[in-house]
Amino acid sequence: MVMSMKPAEKFTKLGLNAAIAVIVSLVVAMLLTLWVSFATPLPGDVAVAHAIQSASTPWLDAVMRGVSFLSDDAAAIGSVLAAAACLALWRKRPEAVMFLGVLLLDLALRAPKILVGRARPTEDVLRVLEQGSGGGFPSAHTYHMTVFAGLALLLLASRIPRGPLRRAAMVALVTLALLTGVSRVYLGAHWPSDVVGAFAYAVPSVAALMFCYKWLVRRLQRP
Repeated sequence: MVMSMKPAEKFTKLGLNAAIAVIVSLVVAMLLTLWVSFATPLPGDVAVAHAIQSASTPWLDAVMRGVSFLSDDAAAIGSVLAAAACLALWRKRPEAVMFLGVLLLDLALRAPKILVGRARPTEDVLRVLEQGSGGGFPSAHTYHMTVFAGLALLLLASRIPRGPLRRAAMVALVTLALLTGVSRVYLGAHWPSDVVGAFAYAVPSVAALMFCYKWLVRRLQRP
């Protein structure tokens, strides 16, 4: 007879897997940061970018511009403030504070972008539909959407009762984060390795926000 895993064992395994994911992401982020500091583009960057851009059509151009727009500075700040305000009105203050923390992390991401100062793709190599500003590594758009979606996934979507609505919400959030990364390469604003670096930085960032969230909840529950 196959014995089912006890709840305590499930949580322990989940915590271990999460810790491994954070450590691996940190290592990948650090290694990529060092690598792109000395080489641009990385092996495979051009080939992957060409493969993504090979699907270009006028309607897909519009779709990718729309997806990317959601993480532009104005849209990113507006969506975070709107989410925080709604959660505060809903009396979910710890959750509201964590969403505001996304903006602080967005600012912190400027450090590696400035330190690395990586050149972005040029029109002699890729089809450039959007001229980005500042260093290209890591992709700020991809980082923001991944952290925002990851936080929404863990704090909001996971609380929806199990069923089609919960699955749809989770799939939508993950898809939005991934599609944002693809859109940055499609538009020629970033190399694929910029996007991979953004994902690598985002995983420990979401973990840090969740750690702060649990600490804040415990603090508020103290008599």
